[in-house]
Amino acid sequence: MCYEGRISAWAGYLLTIGMLISVQLSSYAVLCYIPFCLVVLSLKWRIWMEGESVHVRALLFGQRVYRKMYRSDEVVEMKFLRTGWTRKAATIKVKDGWRVKIENHQPAGIFRELDDFAVRNRIPIRKTKDYHLLERMERTREASG
Repeated sequence: MCYEGRISAWAGYLLTIGMLISVQLSSYAVLCYIPFCLVVLSLKWRIWMEGESVHVRALLFGQRVYRKMYRSDEVVEMKFLRTGWTRKAATIKVKDGWRVKIENHQPAGIFRELDDFAVRNRIPIRKTKDYHLLERMERTREASG
């Protein structure tokens, strides 16, 4: 299944603060900063697992601007953590590359599928205490409702 996400809300807040600072500097800085903000905020990330690989794609206005495939032997570790009060996130640490942070993706089943992918391909998993707490809360909610 393909999962789609956008940039973190905190990045949007930081871009807004940066724009307010650039207004103080000059109007030329604002003219350069506004298109940059529009580009960053319109980026979409698509992630899906296929067999023994994880595929990552970045789309800008519907056009592919970045594509990467990570085989399971390239993945060093998957770390699951909590962001905010009730949101989950995951970080895929790879050999010789950037870490892939997964947050704000829809539908929400991406974390369960990432966990299954890691178990199936014998990739080390690290879950924070807060993430375990979110999993317990989710199980209780499913059992009661």
